[in-house]
Amino acid sequence: MASPSLTGCAAAAWALAFAGLSFYWAAGGRLGLGTLALALRDKTLAREQGFVALLWFTGALKVLVALLAIALVRRRGTVLPRRVLLGAGWATGVALARYGALGLINGGLAQVGAVQPADTNAARWYFVLWGPIWLLGGLLMLATVRRQMRLGHGKATTPARLFEGILHEGAVHAAPARTPCSWKMPWNRSVLARRVRSPR
Repeated sequence: MASPSLTGCAAAAWALAFAGLSFYWAAGGRLGLGTLALALRDKTLAREQGFVALLWFTGALKVLVALLAIALVRRRGTVLPRRVLLGAGWATGVALARYGALGLINGGLAQVGAVQPADTNAARWYFVLWGPIWLLGGLLMLATVRRQMRLGHGKATTPARLFEGILHEGAVHAAPARTPCSWKMPWNRSVLARRVRSPR
């Protein structure tokens, strides 16, 4: 079984490569545009400002995914709590894998004639290229999270337990801190009660 560092580095490399492609198209590159849906290709070639800004934004999001994958395999030095990182990694992996699987299934159905897509070229490329790529990124992220959860807890941890832990940590951090006076309060009350009950 692959180590968490290996799967985490692979997930980070996947995200950075994908981010580089988004930045390449945003900067005016044309290689690979033929694999996109016709509407997206036209917007990219026309250099529509809104769509170009969207390409830069999606590239930045993919860089964040890479940083998340790196943070997951680091033992120390991360700003966010461990459970928060694991929860974010799990949600990201599920979203990526789901998007890729849907593209793969829809593209496959289009190839066998079960459905009639609006853009046959995009459906074909989602079946042979983009669907598997998105699915691969999601599976790499989920594998990284799964291995980290096993290492951190000594046994398999379900997503439900993970998010319960996140909520518990949030409640602990949100609870008011007990001051020295609050620690002494029960002793002071008991002394006061004895004094009131004691005969004069």
